[in-house]
Amino acid sequence: MSGYNPLQRRGVKAVKGRKACRKCKYIVDSKVNECPVCGSKDFTTRWSGFIIVLDEATRLKDMLPLEKEGMYAVKIM
Repeated sequence: MSGYNPLQRRGVKAVKGRKACRKCKYIVDSKVNECPVCGSKDFTTRWSGFIIVLDEATRLKDMLPLEKEGMYAVKIM
């Protein structure tokens, strides 16, 4: 399936130009000034890897502190 991108189909945009909240690791657009999950204003553009949560009822929530659907950075540098 050439050109098939399941993330794009779900409305997930590319990660270029994004930053991660240092407190909860939620990934937001570079223009956002306050994290919509935890309210922090401390962000970094130095992060690697990400997890996409498409459903709030995922089993990942039992293992990781995920607050809502969206993208979360795996590692903050």
